[in-house]
Amino acid sequence: MQKIRAAKRYAKALLDYAIEKQQVDIVFQEMTNLLKVMDENIEFQRLLLSPIVKSNVKRNVLVHIFPDKSDLVRQLIEVLVRNKRLSLTKNIAKAYIELYNEYKQKRIVQVTTAEPISDLLKDQFLQKIKQLTGNSNFELRNKIDQNIIGGFILRVGDIQYNASISYKLLAIKRNFEENLFIQK
Repeated sequence: MQKIRAAKRYAKALLDYAIEKQQVDIVFQEMTNLLKVMDENIEFQRLLLSPIVKSNVKRNVLVHIFPDKSDLVRQLIEVLVRNKRLSLTKNIAKAYIELYNEYKQKRIVQVTTAEPISDLLKDQFLQKIKQLTGNSNFELRNKIDQNIIGGFILRVGDIQYNASISYKLLAIKRNFEENLFIQK
């Protein structure tokens, strides 16, 4: 819990500094790329989390992997090295992305499906959400979960609409268990 709080503080400071330097979008792209690399490469995550590997080695690896980073991100890496907080890198990237979306007033729409959805279907989801809410600043993310069998689960903020087949089958099962179909 403390690590998440610390990561949010670093991310907030980075966002404030990026706003001041007018590099919010550049830093967002770099944090997104950093998070993507960390999600795809578990060995890289282990390196940053390892207490055995010295901070200078971790810094050198980060600099070599991401040579084109902006000065803001390089300065962040230097601060993290100095404070021995490189293990927070992934959480800082996640927190920065969340803060960026709040700053840009962008809402995340998550659609969970059993199979990846096409670009046409993504556009249809976004158009319907824009029509219902009147807000046009949404980012759609598709999460794949084969356990839902078919249909979709739509989540916007705290609101969720479950139109999955697994949910409907569960509802039918509950009805049978409650014997709603037997006349009393």
